[in-house]
Amino acid sequence: MIGQQIGPLMRLLPAAGKWLTAGLLVTAVLQPALSLGFILATGVLVGHIPDLPRVGLHGPVIAAFAAVAGCYLGQQVVSAVGPTVANVLGRRVDTLAADRLMSTQLAPAGIAHLQDARRRDLVERATGGLGAGRWRPAESPGALAALISSALAVAAVCVVAVWLRWWVGVPVAAATVWFGRRMWGQMLRMTLDSVEAEHIDEYRRVAYELETAVAPGTAKEIRVFGFAAWLLDRVRLRQQRLLGFDLRHMAHTTGAETASYVTYIAIVGAAVVAIGVEAARGSLSLATATVLAQAVLAPMSSAQPGFQALIDLRQSTRPIRALQALEPEPPAAAAGVNPRELPVNEIRFTDVTFRYPGTDVNVLDGVDLTLRGDRSLALVGLNGAGKSTLVNLLCGFYSPTSGVITVDGVDLASLDMAAWQSRVAAIFQDFAHYPFTAADNVRVAHLDATASQIRAAAAVTGADAVLAHAGWQTPLSRELTGGVDLSGGQWQRLALARAILACDTGARVLILDEPSANLDIRAEADLNDRFLDLARGTATVVVSHRFSTVRRADSVCVLDGGRIVEHGSHDELVRAGGVYSRLFRLQAARFG
Repeated sequence: MIGQQIGPLMRLLPAAGKWLTAGLLVTAVLQPALSLGFILATGVLVGHIPDLPRVGLHGPVIAAFAAVAGCYLGQQVVSAVGPTVANVLGRRVDTLAADRLMSTQLAPAGIAHLQDARRRDLVERATGGLGAGRWRPAESPGALAALISSALAVAAVCVVAVWLRWWVGVPVAAATVWFGRRMWGQMLRMTLDSVEAEHIDEYRRVAYELETAVAPGTAKEIRVFGFAAWLLDRVRLRQQRLLGFDLRHMAHTTGAETASYVTYIAIVGAAVVAIGVEAARGSLSLATATVLAQAVLAPMSSAQPGFQALIDLRQSTRPIRALQALEPEPPAAAAGVNPRELPVNEIRFTDVTFRYPGTDVNVLDGVDLTLRGDRSLALVGLNGAGKSTLVNLLCGFYSPTSGVITVDGVDLASLDMAAWQSRVAAIFQDFAHYPFTAADNVRVAHLDATASQIRAAAAVTGADAVLAHAGWQTPLSRELTGGVDLSGGQWQRLALARAILACDTGARVLILDEPSANLDIRAEADLNDRFLDLARGTATVVVSHRFSTVRRADSVCVLDGGRIVEHGSHDELVRAGGVYSRLFRLQAARFG
């Protein structure tokens, strides 16, 4: 079981620093070696004390004293150097683990893995959350060194005790192994993932409610609606339940632990008495008695740090073990079609059906749809009709449950998906507010873009005027020094600029999901006037509940229950008097 804790860490340590790992192991071995040398040198020095009045200081005494002093000083140096090496190596392990976690989560082109409950648990464990405390991989090298030192120290003094007097050493060594196995086993059982898994939802709720209490995003509603005390009581109640669980779990084994400890102390006490009796009879020299007594008493004091180190190692390697479970086997190399070789003149959905993993409800059902490379298409429908799902499939975030999506006759599933996504520019309904500078918020669409390209894209969406007073290098977060925040409409203009820059630098598909949702009336009118400029030269998909935007599209597709129920131009659908016409007239009536 200990191997399960150490194995993943030992595979990670060399990548974090081979020389630092070697230094950590050297200090872990030196510490018990110097402790053993101190015990032996002390015994030799004490053995010469009766002779000092007669012969005075002489070579063996001076050598023994020098050995004692040298071992003591060596222990102090190692005690100072070891934690420093462990700290530096731990920081590198932490950085490497974080890098691998991000790579694991960002590597897949789709997003289904981000919504899988089991993987979410593993991700939270990999970041040190979900449990009785937050642990980081940075603590694991120090815990490993302490465990090695403790185990070697216990083994060394037990060997010395058996070598000097087997009838004393063997019982003490056997009792040490027996007691150590019981203690280590109990501590491992207390820290197993399966134990906390029984209450994982409670731990998750505590973490969520704590974040709710301190996060700025919820601060206003907590105060306006006055539920701070209610929230605090909920957190306290959950924490009390979890504490009670921990205490009950510990109480189950307290009696057995106490009995084991008393038994071990009795055996060690009997061994010390036997050593005293033998020394009084003259059967043991003073030097041998001194070393033997220390060797009998040392296992407990040497093992105690090891017990704590075992817990620390178990908990601090938890994120590493979760990370290992997250990392998939290297996929077989597959040569996907390079979408940059395709002109993207036509994207066709053929009998496409889709249901989300773990559900049995079709969100899209037998969709047939064609999107032209230089035309715009609006998707209309009530909430839950399948509009955003269709966009997700177009972006390659998910694969159809059945049916096929083709790009210029090539199956989308056969394309290099990361390269395909680089040909898609999108502003999603839940677009991100990055706490970067204003320029970087636009430039993430193309990191090599020049300042003039960024400003040109911003000019098309009106974001340049919005940010003129703040400056393009200002961090867009009040939580950062010198940072500012933007209004919803200002953020939306910035997100639109991000999508436009992507189109200017090679994207051939433009997706606008509720592009005017946060805009005021004047800004929305301005966006509608610029719609044809935004969509020119790309296959454009616009999803919106606002018909003032929808009517600008070349064609309109009406979704209902995952099926296409109407398809045509705005004027055609209005004249048809169907679903689209009723929705349009209902919305228009509000302005009559």
